[in-house]
Amino acid sequence: MEGKALTKQAILDNIRGVQFHSYKRLGLNVLKGNNEVSLQVRESRYYPDRVSKDKVGHGWNDISESDFLRDKDVVDFYVFLTHVPSRNCEENQFVVVPSGDLEQLIKCKDTGQNSIYRFYFHFEGDKVFEIRDAVIDYSKYLNNWSLIVHALSDKTT
Repeated sequence: MEGKALTKQAILDNIRGVQFHSYKRLGLNVLKGNNEVSLQVRESRYYPDRVSKDKVGHGWNDISESDFLRDKDVVDFYVFLTHVPSRNCEENQFVVVPSGDLEQLIKCKDTGQNSIYRFYFHFEGDKVFEIRDAVIDYSKYLNNWSLIVHALSDKTT
């Protein structure tokens, strides 16, 4: 199942009474009543045999610096979806990060000569760390749909 479809299902499982609109460039908008938030879904599979920063296994997502700067004021949340293999099946992990928080978290990242933010998410039980340029704890964002619930209830349109 594609990332947007999995994200829609996860939202429906965790937030009642929402509707969706998809926009090609920006991704997915979630509506509840007159309130709306926009999501950009980034999808990756988990590479259990890769080693980085002395940690084994990680997902891999990219965001170009120019796209992030262009969209940061219109995208409310980045949703990093990682397909993690587990016994006889696949478990989907969602890292739900408000754009403002992501903007602060990426300050220590190096975009390299290609001007691309690369995210390597490493999962340890109920913890998740981004390990590409520095070890950053993203655990408070792991499957945290309440951030979207609060945003939908707080927005006034």
